[in-house]
Amino acid sequence: MSVSSRNEGDLSCKVAKRHNAEHDSLDVTPPCVLVVNPNSSLEMTLGMRDRLCSLHRSGRISREIQLAYVTADKEAGVPPSIDDFVDEITSAHLVHRQIAHGNFKALREGCVVEVGQGASDKSVLQFREHSLALHGDPKQGPEQRVRLRMKNPNIDRSQAVLVACFSNHPLAQMLRVSHPHLKVLHILEAAVLSALSSGGKFGILTTVQSMVDDIDEGVCAVIGHGHTRFVGTVAAGVNAAGLDKRKTEVDRLVSEAAGLLASKGAKAIILGCAAMGDRASLIRQACRKENVTVTIVDGTIAGVHLLTNLLHSE
Repeated sequence: MSVSSRNEGDLSCKVAKRHNAEHDSLDVTPPCVLVVNPNSSLEMTLGMRDRLCSLHRSGRISREIQLAYVTADKEAGVPPSIDDFVDEITSAHLVHRQIAHGNFKALREGCVVEVGQGASDKSVLQFREHSLALHGDPKQGPEQRVRLRMKNPNIDRSQAVLVACFSNHPLAQMLRVSHPHLKVLHILEAAVLSALSSGGKFGILTTVQSMVDDIDEGVCAVIGHGHTRFVGTVAAGVNAAGLDKRKTEVDRLVSEAAGLLASKGAKAIILGCAAMGDRASLIRQACRKENVTVTIVDGTIAGVHLLTNLLHSE
């Protein structure tokens, strides 16, 4: 081999090694969407987590993101159910103060990072280096070892935040101002944008009457006043904390409210509470009695999809 050929080979080898070293040093940790439940109901957080995890594992939510969940601190005075404007303001102030002070200790209940099936051992190790501890049987393979518990959720480790309260919740705008590097949505915004894509009229099924005006104002903030495709908001008459109680009575109230929206011409019905996800089939059935087939929009799912698309577009 000539000297020049040997030198060229050495140079190629050095370039390849440098490229591999640079590639290995890259942070390939998937971006994180932090789902913030701004009320103090851990049960509601876990219900959202279960719905999203099912979609995450099946691939209907991108496996190229992490999902983390936090619940607001009831000991700080955060209400267990947000039922009016005063609850919204109280919740937004207390949760934002915890975020501003870096005090996520109180917010970490039920906070689980879902990586998605097929995560490599290298990914799992990287997550552990980011203050994550393995949750589950360490003998399981990487396909099963995908649920990791975050010791200290940190908003600065997240790239996007979904405020999981169906209202014109002030926390979303507060975070946009205080943390401008984040992509932030609340689930009302996400649900309305998703419902518009259905092409027909849409309405919102919410919990209590005291939330109706605030929700209508939130819709107007997204699409403007007098939008002909919005048929309005109907309250079932039960608060978020009561959705899992008195099941027979609650199902009847939800069915009646859904039927009213269908009779107004709604072709898409938005679930106006993060805890309503398991009522989708009941709502469809109620609308069929009005001879209407509807699309059900879950704002939590819609929000994760929209934020994922925003993160992937960068």
